[in-house]
Amino acid sequence: MRKTITYKVAVIIALLALIILIPFTSVQAASKKEEKAVTKQTECFLNAVKNYDVTRMLKYGKESKTKWYYWSDKNMVKIARKVNKDYFVYEISDVEIKGKTATVKVKYNYYDCEDEIDAALKEYLKWWRIYRKKATDAMKFKKIAQYFLEEYEYDDADYDDEDFEHSVKIQLTKVKGKWVITNIPKKFDDAMDGGIGRKIKYFNNNLNKYI
Repeated sequence: MRKTITYKVAVIIALLALIILIPFTSVQAASKKEEKAVTKQTECFLNAVKNYDVTRMLKYGKESKTKWYYWSDKNMVKIARKVNKDYFVYEISDVEIKGKTATVKVKYNYYDCEDEIDAALKEYLKWWRIYRKKATDAMKFKKIAQYFLEEYEYDDADYDDEDFEHSVKIQLTKVKGKWVITNIPKKFDDAMDGGIGRKIKYFNNNLNKYI
């Protein structure tokens, strides 16, 4: 008789444990699903940065409340793409989700093209002083890109893509059942094009210092 009671008690305990465990397992599965969705959305944007694919960068990053600079001129896109393919690398190190908001910590490396752009701008100014009367924006960017590529040289010997020097926290929000990037910190701007946009913007705003 005692054995029968003990067996029944054991069965009841096992069933109760299973009832408690099922919701917990479901929550865990849902959490993993959300983390996977957040990670995928972030990776889609970062892979677009790697290839300087402006269309995809805008697709995944256009809702960011912090606006970022991107190139539309084909010549500037060409050099930004080359630099990013050579040097931009990233690793998602942490994903934190609270309700309908998520924070993704990204470690990354990129190459700052300041020296090459400075040299290219100096050469461009020599050209501009001769042809400025007929120089257009399209011609300007074509010449800058030309001079930049003459200065630029990929050096993998001085580059360790596993030694991450930078980190950023990208924020996402769940909107209508889909995770959307809602903030890309300003500090990430230079990584998107090797600092080229920052230097050209400074050049355009301070032309008198160069002439």
